[in-house]
Amino acid sequence: MRRFNYTGPVYEDEHYVVMKKKGDEKVGVFLCGCGPNISEILDIDHLSQFCLSLPEVSWAGKHNLLCSEEGHQELIKQIKENGLERVVIAACSPKEHEYKFRQVCLQAGLNPFLMQIANIREQYAWVISDKKQAEKKAETIIRAAIKRVRIHEPIELKEIPLKTDTLVIGAGPAGIEACLLLAQKGRNVYLVERDPCVGGHITRYEEVFPNLECTTCMMEGKIDELLHKENIRVMTCSTVEEVLGYFGQFRVKVKQRAGCVSMEKCIGCGVCYESCPVEVPNEFNEGMGTRKAIFTPYAGSLPNVPVIDRNNCLRFRGQDCSACKDICPFEAIDFSQEDRIEEISVGAVVVATGFSVFNPETNLPGVYTSMKFERLASSTGPTSGEIVLPNGKPPNSVVLVHCVGSRDKKHNRYCSKVCCMTALKYSHILKKKIPEVKITHLYSDWCLPGKGYQQFKQNLEERESPSFTRVEDMTKVRLEKGLDSKTAVTFPRLNGGQESLMADMVILLSAMEPQSDAEQVANLFSISRDDEGFFKEEHSKIAPVSTTTKGIYLAGCAQGPKDIQESVAQGGAAAGRILSILMPGEKHEVEPQTAKIDEEICGGCKTCISVCPYKAIFFDAQKRIAVVEDVLCQGCGTCASSCPSGAAEYKNFTVKQLSAEIEGMIYGKV
Repeated sequence: MRRFNYTGPVYEDEHYVVMKKKGDEKVGVFLCGCGPNISEILDIDHLSQFCLSLPEVSWAGKHNLLCSEEGHQELIKQIKENGLERVVIAACSPKEHEYKFRQVCLQAGLNPFLMQIANIREQYAWVISDKKQAEKKAETIIRAAIKRVRIHEPIELKEIPLKTDTLVIGAGPAGIEACLLLAQKGRNVYLVERDPCVGGHITRYEEVFPNLECTTCMMEGKIDELLHKENIRVMTCSTVEEVLGYFGQFRVKVKQRAGCVSMEKCIGCGVCYESCPVEVPNEFNEGMGTRKAIFTPYAGSLPNVPVIDRNNCLRFRGQDCSACKDICPFEAIDFSQEDRIEEISVGAVVVATGFSVFNPETNLPGVYTSMKFERLASSTGPTSGEIVLPNGKPPNSVVLVHCVGSRDKKHNRYCSKVCCMTALKYSHILKKKIPEVKITHLYSDWCLPGKGYQQFKQNLEERESPSFTRVEDMTKVRLEKGLDSKTAVTFPRLNGGQESLMADMVILLSAMEPQSDAEQVANLFSISRDDEGFFKEEHSKIAPVSTTTKGIYLAGCAQGPKDIQESVAQGGAAAGRILSILMPGEKHEVEPQTAKIDEEICGGCKTCISVCPYKAIFFDAQKRIAVVEDVLCQGCGTCASSCPSGAAEYKNFTVKQLSAEIEGMIYGKV
């Protein structure tokens, strides 16, 4: 923590109070020529003489490029030699070099917040062609900056230790990869997953392209390591309820739903399922088949501990049922469990919440979404992997409709990236299980950008010869109920006209979409979303895993459609970014320009509390006033603009300081 002490006397001006040392405060003005950018329009020598003519300016000088290393050294030299106590830098936008100029002031022994930048480049030299007019206006803004900087307050710079623990939200491939890489020695990782098991959407797939690997075999090692690594805490059936703080110091409240089964006692024997009298549609299998009120999502899910669905359990619906508890040989069933909220402290967050699947809203019996077919074809699915229609017979003809909900102005304008390869994978599965089946693909274009993807298509064409029919506009494909339980598929041909096919089964390759709670998550973590609703990265090329909120990173399909390889790579990239900046023992400089509340004026209306986006303001019930917690405040100024009594102010952006600046521009008095 750096301290700057001002012990001199204080005197009152006509409009404000100025802190003084012995004698008059020394204000210095540094004018930058910015190469030709400013000097060709503005007469820097004239501006320098103008500054010296002002009574409160004790020194003024020019430099061709103040942002250069030579310019920095000149600043330090003149501040020290002339004993300057306030500084105005007339140069470019503060967005360019304010932070660096503050660091230079620190090196010179001057509090960095006793500096004000007058932007004479973007506001005058670059936009006013009349040199005399530009010069006159430049005098005005410099004069205003001088008047304002006289009543700036020295602000104390604070540093706090960084927490190296990390929160990962979402236990799909991206989240799992991030966890495993982040769980280094001395670092704890909290993994929050809304479902009862880990793995994400990938657990619903039996094979994955392009090598048609067994998904369970591929992920088993990673999931086992995840569940047994000491410094990774997996919190299933959990959601994030509240987030406070900033990079290095996030405080997160996590709500964990009661599963009513002891994780310590249960060994996953499954006898409790058999005794449960309740059966409801199985959402993991897309509504095909049923599950009990006490269940695991699928055979082999991890953690292998069931949970009780309290919305459907008879006991929690007011009936006297304890069938699962009575039969459990390990006394693992605990009906007294309640939802609980736990607060954890972390330094960074990885948002890997995944995607949802577009719902085409069709009820035709022979029509399957891609996820529904995935479960039908899985050995852990409702038919143990046997591909049959609702009537129990295998299909003789199948039509795969590409781009359902993708590249569609009414739904999603983007390409979902994986649908073409998914359709080719389904062709392979169908031919493997029903060799005589006739397969037709309806497509507009092929999207096969991944490694080995084009070769996969070529091999499929040579081996299984599916029919590929190109359609002029996929949004005009229509499905209707046909004869003999078939589905009529009508579509526009490229050469004009309509064509219809009759199929026993139609598979819709549905788009990837943002999760339904994406807006809620975005608000919790103060991150942006793109036009399609996915979380938005800081920069698509040079910062693809970062967000504009420091300390919050993105991974996987939460950012946009991706295949498994890309999701895993991005999970690793997010972890790498965190490991590189959250170093043990490092400290973080918190935002020094925060809000402050005048206790004598505050009326306790709580308006500032309701508008604060960082939840940094609290109500002191004893004093009946609002209180700002500096370590949470990010200095946005929202409270100051909304406070009806004027009690809330933003340091060095107070009404008096802004009024002084305006007065300098209007009246020309210093």
